[in-house]
Amino acid sequence: MTHPDDRDRDWEVFAAAARGETPNHSNEKRYVRKDGSVIWVRLSAAFVRNAAGQPILTVAVCEDITERKAAEAAQRASEERYRSLLERAPIGIAVHDGERVLFVNPAGANLLGAESPAQIVGKSIIQFVHPDSRQMMAERVRRALNGEQNLPPVEYIFARLDGRSIDVEVTSAALNFYGKPTVQLTARDITERKRAEAERAQFVAQMQAQAQQISQILDTVPEGVLLLGEEGRVLLANPTGLRDLRVLADASVGDRLTHLGDLAIAQLLAAAHGGPWHELHAGHQTFEVIARPLALAQTEQSGGRWVVVIDNVTRDRNLRAELQQQERLAAVGQLAAGIAHDFNNILAIITLQGAMAIQTPYLPARVAERLTVITEQAEHATRLVQQILDFSRRAVLERRPLDLAALLRAQVDLLARTLPEYIEITLECGTDDYVVLADATRIQQMVMNLAVNARDAMPSGG
Repeated sequence: MTHPDDRDRDWEVFAAAARGETPNHSNEKRYVRKDGSVIWVRLSAAFVRNAAGQPILTVAVCEDITERKAAEAAQRASEERYRSLLERAPIGIAVHDGERVLFVNPAGANLLGAESPAQIVGKSIIQFVHPDSRQMMAERVRRALNGEQNLPPVEYIFARLDGRSIDVEVTSAALNFYGKPTVQLTARDITERKRAEAERAQFVAQMQAQAQQISQILDTVPEGVLLLGEEGRVLLANPTGLRDLRVLADASVGDRLTHLGDLAIAQLLAAAHGGPWHELHAGHQTFEVIARPLALAQTEQSGGRWVVVIDNVTRDRNLRAELQQQERLAAVGQLAAGIAHDFNNILAIITLQGAMAIQTPYLPARVAERLTVITEQAEHATRLVQQILDFSRRAVLERRPLDLAALLRAQVDLLARTLPEYIEITLECGTDDYVVLADATRIQQMVMNLAVNARDAMPSGG
């Protein structure tokens, strides 16, 4: 009945009991039943002996333990599979009781810088935890040993045997390890991930700093810069661009543009690839505008983005016009200077001949008076010519103390002889001194202009 593989051992146990080496015969073995099936039994036997101590009778109890043996085999298989999984797991797995490491798989040993688990098992768990993480780990162990479930993963800093620190992500759970409350933890090295995250954060910070610099540059450039999206919608604009948008299109960020000033957006964007600057007008202001696609690739108008630059050239145009006007005035001044020199020569002859004619003997008083007027007007013309020459040379006015009352009396006498008789001229001034710092020729010209304007305003006299 005994299974062939168990007979030798069974006979050894039975013989030892028969010789009295053991008090009883107890053994677990396999029986082969009549139907050929195999069962496990536990055989307990006691010997009845004669006066000489020799066994004469055996009393035995046989118990079927097949199910128990099957359960034990299944448990051993399960434990073997679990151990195999632990041994082959790519992440570190360890068991500790809060003080000592009771178990660690090869991946966990490698994580801690050991060649085998034997270098880790039995050592203090605190030895492998960085000082910065010890307080947090102690709290987690306390919570796990108190039966708290579903503890979230945390990040620790582990200290390897080689002295290097690594970042790990740890998950903890309570575990009954051979009847003892312990903590099982799984650890995954996240050093590279942390390094990549740090590099990514640094890269993002650099990009944000560059974007901030670009934004500051755009905010300070004197030209308006716009970013147009689909259908000509304004996506971004610098402060100058916003100001120009209000002038050219009464629009702001988020609005859809159809025109900029007197130019259609479609026409502007159609020439975006290498097109020229466009000149726009809004009221009294003049702008130059150019558009370029944001990317080098050719995109559809409805799906692309464009950068539009607006330059308010009103001031430049005004300065250019003023410069051109000054150049024209300079040319006129040069021409006037040449004419004035020739005219001044003629006036010199008239003045000389008039002065000589006044000295003629027995000259009638009426003729002498007219010659005096001619001489005075010739001198006045000479002073006017001098003004032209001063203008052409950009001369400084010759300001001197001037008796304004005396000058006006002489001007009134001159005007009385030259204006029509239906114009009456009256000078009213007190006895005080009227001395001013002025150029006599300019004052005379001013009074003459006022008198001529007054004459023209009184065609019927006054």
